[in-house]
Amino acid sequence: MIVGVPRESFPGERRVALVPSVIPNLAKAGLEVLIEAGAGIEAGYPDSEYTGKGAKIASDRAEVFRAADVILQVLCYGSNDQTGAADLPLLRRGQVLIGFLRPLGALNTVQEIAATGATSFSVELVPRTTRAQSMDALSSMGTICGYKAVLVAAGTMPRIVPMLTTAAGTITPARFLIIGAGVAGLQAIATARRLGAVTSAYDLRPAAKEQVQSLGGRFVELPIEAKDAEDAGGYARAQDESFYKRCGDHRGRYSGKDLAGAGDARDGGWNGAGIRDRRFGGGARRQLRTDAHGRKYRRAWSHHHRTDQSCNYRSLSCEPDVRAKHHGIFAVSR
Repeated sequence: MIVGVPRESFPGERRVALVPSVIPNLAKAGLEVLIEAGAGIEAGYPDSEYTGKGAKIASDRAEVFRAADVILQVLCYGSNDQTGAADLPLLRRGQVLIGFLRPLGALNTVQEIAATGATSFSVELVPRTTRAQSMDALSSMGTICGYKAVLVAAGTMPRIVPMLTTAAGTITPARFLIIGAGVAGLQAIATARRLGAVTSAYDLRPAAKEQVQSLGGRFVELPIEAKDAEDAGGYARAQDESFYKRCGDHRGRYSGKDLAGAGDARDGGWNGAGIRDRRFGGGARRQLRTDAHGRKYRRAWSHHHRTDQSCNYRSLSCEPDVRAKHHGIFAVSR
């Protein structure tokens, strides 16, 4: 059986579906590995590292799809809504496709893949169980997103993050508000704390309070209760419109004190963390504020976007000017 790894075609994507260190394990299992030339370059893995571990290099993409029984991709068609459709004619009956597929994003993309006769496995739907921890792509990418969101927000802010005491006086620490205390949110809290920020966090799940406090964050409690806040998988459930309206009415006073924020949300209204109102960062609009001296300044919001119940962390690898154009982690000034 041949495992094929094509080069990622989504604009700005730098990840690769298979790293050289895994190849010997696949070889022991009787699998051959075929890598498209240059597939790992952007991730820091030149072709020589793959061949050194026993992989073969294919000169073009079509050769990989033609020879491989199993195709490994980071962003398959579905997650890759820009160039992914070009891979459909290359798939064949009996072939296996594994990667981020975003199957709950659009039904037609799943149907188009099925029409090729290939069998697809969506890694974002792997159950979050103890037995499947090593295959938990959501948690691993979510951790990176939470870390990166805070760094992007910190770089966008008009001031430094930690408290500094100098001969000229003391600079107070920046205040960070983390919206959503899931995997990404908890990593964002930890990162903001390490940078020296005064960190607060909100999540509509009451059970998240202890986790936030264990990391040194302050849990923002609102005088409203969410119904069935958590599903069986541990994710926050979508709430009705009245809940989001009441959240916006209460939460504006919290976000107004913070210079930076990081959000963890899902598609369809950012319902994972309950973000709806622009007073709480919803919409992630670019605005200028004016201080008491008439000077213009920007407030930083960083947000990583979760699509449906699947995740698409495409923009982890994009340049800053690309991030704002796609569903992914990005920073905006507010």
